[in-house]
Amino acid sequence: MSLRSGGRAAAQSSQGGFGGDVLLCALESINVDGATLVGGGGSGSSAEANAVNGSLAVAQAGPGNTGGDVIFQGLAPDAVCQVFIPSGDIRGGRGGGAGGAVARGGDGEGAFGDGGPAEATGGTAGNGGTVRFVNCVVARNDGRVAAGDGGAGGTAEADGGEGADAAFFSGEDGGDATATGGDGGVPGATPVIPLANGQTAAGAPGSVGPGGDAEADAGTGGAAGRLPFNSPGADGTGSALGGSNGANAPATAAPDFSQGAR
Repeated sequence: MSLRSGGRAAAQSSQGGFGGDVLLCALESINVDGATLVGGGGSGSSAEANAVNGSLAVAQAGPGNTGGDVIFQGLAPDAVCQVFIPSGDIRGGRGGGAGGAVARGGDGEGAFGDGGPAEATGGTAGNGGTVRFVNCVVARNDGRVAAGDGGAGGTAEADGGEGADAAFFSGEDGGDATATGGDGGVPGATPVIPLANGQTAAGAPGSVGPGGDAEADAGTGGAAGRLPFNSPGADGTGSALGGSNGANAPATAAPDFSQGAR
């Protein structure tokens, strides 16, 4: 039994921003010698909820966002731009990592005070970016052209509230705890590299993002009172489910030979 008067807590965090693109454009040729940096997706915010008076606590962390793309674009309307990559690492942006969530149910108070339940959910990670070619062919490629990795899923921790001890009657029940880790992000699509001979080559794939860990600690039941035949309160139940790793991206990204950026 529980007599509660407010004290609930709910926290929900926001999503990170998109990663910035890098646009390389020219009429006749583009030469990239060295690393080309691209913006990673923004990280989601963390969330923490702490309830009081045996009440529910819910925390939902923010998701990460998508990494940026590297875009090679030929500007001549009647000619194809040539791209030369003598060295360097040209890679799509990494997906933003997700925020973690912590929820703590309120401890039971008073003569009839069950511990409060707690629910924590980690954020979903952002997906990786890729490398795209628009009205271009790659005349030389001695570097590395790769998709961006998926971000890491958010962690989750849930702690159920403790049941109140009884002075005379049975102890009160502990709160349940449910924690769900966030899913990892999907890597960007594997780049398609258009070659001068009319063929295409595949770039390097990105890595899937790992799922977030989850931990759930249920609240313990309160101690029994002094009267005969009383019993301690029941412990709460705990459930923890880690997030899934990100899925594999499509094998290749469709080449784009159209005019203009995406």
